[in-house]
Amino acid sequence: MNSVSREESLLVVGMGMIGGSVLLSACAAGSARHILGFDRDSSTMQTACEQGVIENSAGQLRDLAAQASLIVIAAPPSAFAEIFAELASAELNSACVISDVASVKSPVISACIENAPALMPRFIPAHPIAGSEQSGFSAAKNGLFYHKKLILTPHDQTSAEATRRGEAFWSSLDCFLAILGPELHDELLASTSHLPHVLAYVLVDSLLGHQHIGSLFEFAAGGFQDISRTASSDPTMWRDIFMLNKDKVLDAVEAFEGRLSRFKQLLNEGRSDELFAMLEHAKQGRDDYLAKYRS
Repeated sequence: MNSVSREESLLVVGMGMIGGSVLLSACAAGSARHILGFDRDSSTMQTACEQGVIENSAGQLRDLAAQASLIVIAAPPSAFAEIFAELASAELNSACVISDVASVKSPVISACIENAPALMPRFIPAHPIAGSEQSGFSAAKNGLFYHKKLILTPHDQTSAEATRRGEAFWSSLDCFLAILGPELHDELLASTSHLPHVLAYVLVDSLLGHQHIGSLFEFAAGGFQDISRTASSDPTMWRDIFMLNKDKVLDAVEAFEGRLSRFKQLLNEGRSDELFAMLEHAKQGRDDYLAKYRS
């Protein structure tokens, strides 16, 4: 780690799987001289301190925030308004910068505007494209962000210094940085992240009403495990994401419904050649995606 870009004190607010992974990765990378954590569940803080991940075993958010040079908010999106209000009342270091890990950007920027407008120049929103269906600090992983994309979404009030410090911190975790506008981020992620979670949840929910539910999952194969994996994700977080990005998620769902209706029509009418063309087009698209972005 370049000492010039090393933070004096990192505070992660929300110590679930993503927040815990930020802590573990920052600790391993030496991204900050001091590493602090805050979670509403005091036992999580105690566990992380006992494991040597953070320096504090307890503490109030306002007091911990006053010690930080960089704050990363990793709480559920519905908690951002309350967190920003608390940070606005804290005696923050004049050089303190704030980032986050939320999967929606425009709503969390709005939460900052509404609850802590004076903090807007310090706020550099971020979204690491990494994670798993597991939740909680026990699922945190050092290296979760290694060579994963990290999208920064600076807004019109983000200072150049906040952007520079955000880039330096996330680069220290070996992320590949990209910059998008908040609205475009939310539109793209509605299709590539939020919609797949919708499909997984709804698929499993629909099967739970099957007349042969007693035998159904006994004979489920690997394909079912693959496509339903994200239905094991934290329902609280994903409810928040769906509601906060409602319009763009609904647009993505409606576009999918159009293609599903097309599939039903082709199947119902026995148009096998066109059905094959649809499947082949999808296969080629996924193969191209894997070759270009996952090789």
